[in-house]
Amino acid sequence: MLHHYSPSRSFSFRWPASWPDGLPTLGRSDFRSGREALFALAQHLKSTDLAQGKVLLPAWVPEGVQLPFSLAQWEIHYYNLDHNANPKWEEITQRLNDQHFDLVVLIHFFGQERDAKRMQSLLPPGSRLLEDWAHSYPHPQWEPPTTPHWALFSPTKMIGTTDGAWLIGPSTITPPLKVNHQHYAFLFWQLLYLAGSSAQQLNLPGKQWWQRLSGGAYARAYRHLLAGTNTPKALSKTGKWLIRHTPHNKVIEERMAQAAYYYEHLTQGKIRFLAKDSNLLHPPIGFPLWVDDPQHFSTYLQAHGIRGQAFTDRWWFIKEHQSSQYQSSKDLLEHHFLLPIHQRFTEQDLTYVVEVVNQYPGE
Repeated sequence: MLHHYSPSRSFSFRWPASWPDGLPTLGRSDFRSGREALFALAQHLKSTDLAQGKVLLPAWVPEGVQLPFSLAQWEIHYYNLDHNANPKWEEITQRLNDQHFDLVVLIHFFGQERDAKRMQSLLPPGSRLLEDWAHSYPHPQWEPPTTPHWALFSPTKMIGTTDGAWLIGPSTITPPLKVNHQHYAFLFWQLLYLAGSSAQQLNLPGKQWWQRLSGGAYARAYRHLLAGTNTPKALSKTGKWLIRHTPHNKVIEERMAQAAYYYEHLTQGKIRFLAKDSNLLHPPIGFPLWVDDPQHFSTYLQAHGIRGQAFTDRWWFIKEHQSSQYQSSKDLLEHHFLLPIHQRFTEQDLTYVVEVVNQYPGE
């Protein structure tokens, strides 16, 4: 039977309770999702900092970051990225000199740390920095942001939990306690998604049925999540239990070790690493590559039972007539690809994935 190598989240809980060592208690707000945390932050900044509501986002940005500010009626602007997913510093310096922004968002794409200190040094008084760590995970060496800036983690991207987001900043923002049937429907479909993806990771019989279950359940859960963006809710008791019983140190260690393995053993000349080096400081969501034709590459991998990731759907909001101003960001959207990383993978699994990638014939 062909094995299934995928970045899909799966159940990974253990009975001993634990908590991420690098996650602070003070200044932390626990939300159901990152998008709801950002909507609450947008409302909070307007009410407490007398912000006018202007935010500067990277041009390549997920709906989960763009939509909350749109729903909160903020004025959204964009800055360009280079081909390594770093801000184009000369351009962004000029933008910040020309206009005032209440909030600037820096995304640590793929779990690779970007230069937050440099970005912070460019901000004038009254501007705030939000570090988006959704592609990574807090670990003991991570330093929380200095006041008055903010950081966001989204554990649902990497571990087997129904929900959860950690917003960390100078103060806590308490989400409303009100829940409704939509909230419980979301949790129900999330649990079914995790069940289906766990069965695939374990290579249980009925592969196609589990695929249909996880895909359909995820789509339904996402629709409920989308509908709740502007009605922030707290982390559920189910999500809290799953997070507290996740082996966090194992998640961090395995993900960093697997990324280092890819870095050391991949020799395919038709791809370029988007990872800076093998000395990773943060656990990544996947191993990032630049590929000439990601669709062709993905089809080749899937024929060998390997499914990676590409962040393209709902990740581009620049109007067509303005796209040329952000061409390097669009290039990144169109050419990136992430090889799967998962704490269930063994060294034999990684050896197989590396062997398949190294034999990729190209277009």
